[in-house]
Amino acid sequence: MDSCWKAGVLAEQRGDVAAAFAAYDRSCSAGRTIYGCYEAGKIAFLDPGLRDYRLARDRMARVCASSDIGMGPYGCTYLGIMQRDGLGGERLVRESAQSFVRACFTHNADHYLDGRGCAALADRLPAAPAMGRSDANWPREYLRYLAYAMGCTDGMPALCAKARAIYRRGEAASTDWLVVCEDPSLPRAPAGTCPMLANPALSAEPDQRQILRRTLAARFAAATDLSADR
Repeated sequence: MDSCWKAGVLAEQRGDVAAAFAAYDRSCSAGRTIYGCYEAGKIAFLDPGLRDYRLARDRMARVCASSDIGMGPYGCTYLGIMQRDGLGGERLVRESAQSFVRACFTHNADHYLDGRGCAALADRLPAAPAMGRSDANWPREYLRYLAYAMGCTDGMPALCAKARAIYRRGEAASTDWLVVCEDPSLPRAPAGTCPMLANPALSAEPDQRQILRRTLAARFAAATDLSADR
């Protein structure tokens, strides 16, 4: 690990956030790891005394674009928030949603994710026209259901409940997306698969959790033509 990042860690451990911030940002500029960019961006976003949204936005953009599966999805969530709210630059609705999509579904093929990004995506998912898409490849309520269900796998029970509420509304209205949700490859759906996607018991064990995440990501990719690393 580079010496600037290590200096930042030590400074943070002794409570000198300003020194940690400076060291992390030097680490980011050196470009040897992405960790300094993430830590510098987080401080610039969260610390009232050192707040610099423009810098935070730049650093989190680098993290989101990186291949690091540990930091990348979290960087995408921070970036999406700033794009959504116009912090540190222009308000960008479509780009914000795309950043949250990466945080939740597509950053990496191993499906490491940030459940907060899933929540942010589903809470304020733009309609198809705002995304430059048709309703056919941006089925809004279905995508909201998948996003909440994916966040549910990240130990966020409130998102499980939100997913189940969307499912119940869709079931009451006999909405078309329930059939696609069951299995996109079958003309007639086997009943009962779709509601299980928001069952927190299925993500209790690591292996089961990854199977469920792969299933959710496959449903999302089939609905939107967006897959990992896109």
